[in-house]
Amino acid sequence: MIDTVITTPSASNDSSAVGWAIAVVVLAVVLIAAFVWFQRAAPAPATGTNINVTLPEGTGGTGGTGGTQY
Repeated sequence: MIDTVITTPSASNDSSAVGWAIAVVVLAVVLIAAFVWFQRAAPAPATGTNINVTLPEGTGGTGGTGGTQY
């Protein structure tokens, strides 16, 4: 005769909530660290800064300028 043995695993008291909590904390730390890093990497604005830009003259093409033409 062939006997069939069925075993059911006992209920585990392990909760995945701890894993989720750790994942949320790690994600929050990474996001906060990235925010602080980008804030410190940005240069501080200098007061009284004057930026002069020289643009080349137009070549008289056929394209419009986007403004009202008379």
